[in-house]
Amino acid sequence: MSQPATSSTPAASDPLLEVIGEAVHAVVPEVDPTDVTADRTLAELGCNSVDRAEIMVAVMGELGITIHPSEFSRDLSIRSLIALLRKYE
Repeated sequence: MSQPATSSTPAASDPLLEVIGEAVHAVVPEVDPTDVTADRTLAELGCNSVDRAEIMVAVMGELGITIHPSEFSRDLSIRSLIALLRKYE
């Protein structure tokens, strides 16, 4: 039985997950947006540090928010990233 989506368990249709997936695909075209799931990290998706920075700039631009780069880490899961983005929405 699946759990309802909460801020800590984003659903596949979560708008933030979609924004991140689209940004990942724009920066790293070989990554399908549907491969961007809550339990993965950007590094696991094959994104290097420059890719990750470009993705975060694109996501922040799409959302109209600014987050200091020190709040991001290489091993931040997409779920944790969504939780961080929700703080600034």
